[in-house]
Amino acid sequence: MVLASDALRCVLILAVALVFGAVDAMSVPAAGSPPPRITMPDRRAGVSGTRSLSTRLSQVAGPPIGGPAAARGRRRGA
Repeated sequence: MVLASDALRCVLILAVALVFGAVDAMSVPAAGSPPPRITMPDRRAGVSGTRSLSTRLSQVAGPPIGGPAAARGRRRGA
């Protein structure tokens, strides 16, 4: 019984991962397409660099900021 339950969980996790990967594969390129359409040609490099910098900065700085904030909020709500 336990093995069947674990196998079912693995199948469900794999299915969710595949769906998430497919959605991510379609949304990431789509998210990068508006800046070239809404900026002047001579400003595109700066816009692209700023977008890349903000994305990387949020990935690096977000967890150290969000972790303590979530822990503090959990203590208040408990």
